[in-house]
Amino acid sequence: MKTARICTIAAAGIFAVASLATAGPGAAGHAGGMAAGAMGGGMRPTATTGPGQTFRDTASAREMRGPAHPSIAAHADPATLLGQNSQLNSRLQKLLPADTSPRQACAGFSQLGRCVAALHVASNLGIPFADLKSRITGSEPVSLGSAIHELKPDADADRVERKAQRQTQRDLDSTSE
Repeated sequence: MKTARICTIAAAGIFAVASLATAGPGAAGHAGGMAAGAMGGGMRPTATTGPGQTFRDTASAREMRGPAHPSIAAHADPATLLGQNSQLNSRLQKLLPADTSPRQACAGFSQLGRCVAALHVASNLGIPFADLKSRITGSEPVSLGSAIHELKPDADADRVERKAQRQTQRDLDSTSE
């Protein structure tokens, strides 16, 4: 009797381990191997980054990653990328004063997508780009959402940021050479 119980427990343990292995990362503790938030219920989307680690896919998280665009080199600086894309340059020039080039505007940004999003936010809200840029690239940088809130407290920072991210993605998608 003892041997049968041990075999049953061992078989159940092996089955559980095999189930987790085939369900993929992030499946532990979630019904049917689905990631947290996959069943709806008003939760924001989450993604598994590793064993036991998740992040919320919010505008701020996307801002930190920059836009997912295959033609954008991961380690190239924005000035170099703008030098290689005349279509994007002309699109962005429309958001800037005539005496400022997109390359000048994006100097100091680590990612082209962050610069383009900031250009759109400044244009959409009618705030000086230089003020926005100094807050997100200065000596004590803040997130784009925080900078929006500081410069235009009555604006819905999340909505404004999402709109700018959509505009940025459209710019980058439509101007890939």
